[in-house]
Amino acid sequence: MHKRGHLNKLLTTVTSYDQGNAITLDNIFKSPLQKKGDELLRENKKYAVVYNNTEGGSYEVFRKVQEQEVKKNIERHGLPENATNDVKLLYQSNEHHAQKLSDNASVSPIIKQYNSLKEQHPDALLLFRVGDFYESYKEDAVKASKYLGIDLTMQKNGTQVIGFPNNALDKYLPMLIKAGERVAIVDHLEMVQRKQENPSKRHEEDIKLDRQQSSQKVSDTISATSAQQQKFIDDIKAAMGTTRMVVLPDFGTQKGVVAGTGEDKGISLSRVYAWNDNISFAGSVPGDDAQKRRYYHPENIRPEFYDYLVNEVKKATAPQLITENGQKVTSANLYESPKQEGKYFFYARLDGVGLHPKAVKPQDVEAFMKQELSVKDMFEKYYPTKMAKQLDKEDFDSLKLSDGNELTKFRVYKQRNEEKSHFGEYLLYAEMGNKRFHATPLSHDQLDAYFDRTQSKGQIAEKVIGEQLNLKSAYEKYKLPENIPVQEVRVRKVPEGDWLISASLGDKGQTPERKVSSNDLYSLFKSKTATREQLAAKYLTEDIKDLSRSKPLERSQGLKI
Repeated sequence: MHKRGHLNKLLTTVTSYDQGNAITLDNIFKSPLQKKGDELLRENKKYAVVYNNTEGGSYEVFRKVQEQEVKKNIERHGLPENATNDVKLLYQSNEHHAQKLSDNASVSPIIKQYNSLKEQHPDALLLFRVGDFYESYKEDAVKASKYLGIDLTMQKNGTQVIGFPNNALDKYLPMLIKAGERVAIVDHLEMVQRKQENPSKRHEEDIKLDRQQSSQKVSDTISATSAQQQKFIDDIKAAMGTTRMVVLPDFGTQKGVVAGTGEDKGISLSRVYAWNDNISFAGSVPGDDAQKRRYYHPENIRPEFYDYLVNEVKKATAPQLITENGQKVTSANLYESPKQEGKYFFYARLDGVGLHPKAVKPQDVEAFMKQELSVKDMFEKYYPTKMAKQLDKEDFDSLKLSDGNELTKFRVYKQRNEEKSHFGEYLLYAEMGNKRFHATPLSHDQLDAYFDRTQSKGQIAEKVIGEQLNLKSAYEKYKLPENIPVQEVRVRKVPEGDWLISASLGDKGQTPERKVSSNDLYSLFKSKTATREQLAAKYLTEDIKDLSRSKPLERSQGLKI
């Protein structure tokens, strides 16, 4: 289905069956990509189709729901313990907003300022400069008290607070930074001062981020504006072009790429996905198992890394090779099998679509690593049909054979009946006149030629069932071993009616006799498209090699009387 483009049909079928059933909060996600190996195939206003090759080629269809529908569900049924993190975050955001509205009328100006800034920058610990002291409030106060060893105090309205003198900042700020916190220093301005302030100064930033690195403070922005985020999305999508997913090089441990609280340290982003109106990154952090993948969105990414990520996407999408058909090859490289040490595979993406990995010969692994083999060399060797010129529809549909005859029917299909032989394989069915040829499996190379349209249907059939068609071209591949003199090839009929073939190697003796199929006998005697030597190569090659390694036969001498 993935290759044949039946996704629209799948979405139509889903639409007809989907009755808009009630949602379950344990299966609601912001992104449909939840498992390692997930790939977005198609998305419309109502559904998203996800394919996962690592789980046996499974397909999943996700129905889109509005945030309002999720909120109503929570109001009606409550928040279950097994709700997804995305649902819990939505719930917390809603609760925080409601609490803010109810408390806003009774809180002090400084707490209003704290609530406003905390909503904009939830990942920062806010330190307010109030007169000759620095103060922190609510959950930030609880954190700071733990890290600094300062007792919490309670205001009359129940707000928790800690404070320390201005001259102690150089002592306490490094302690907060070392604990992994991102600290923001805020100048508290009273409402009266705001009214008296020169309007030209009202646009100055109220918040500055102080960081400690090697005992030095560095200023930085906390998060991007919506305009910056949208530009970031547009730049990434422009770099990706029509590609929906790009595999990125290992970013190593770029600390701070994702603006989180504790689990973003040492994050490594590995993929970027393009949606209709957004993007998302997949990544991991140290300690994650191989199956776990985390997803991050533009609002999670720190703005100082925007240009860095855009450039990495541009490098990842830059073609390492352009085929004769104009297709772009990216991410072409070797990787070692996680299950078998020393075994390598060649993998690449063609126009954003991952190709099936190919096992690489040891000598080619070494040559590629030494740059003695280029990406083009590897493609020509392991993906030859991707490099070949595609046929147009008329030439591809041609059913002509090399002997001048023409097939009347040709079909490639996958055996889906578990009770039949070759289950799961692609088979060829063909007809020529009143003759039928079916249930013949195709090799990977033959399938590549078919799906990549580099050979006509007649040429593919000739390679697959050429012997059944008694074609001369089908027997040209059979050749006797070189440097082994074969004196005679015999084909004889035995009383039981079978025909047997054998070869003589002179003083080495004669090979065992092997039964010849009726089809090959027709090619030998009737159509004369096969020779005795070719049939000997087909049936007796191993016997000839074994016999050539044996000692010559000793001949007994007769005695005269």
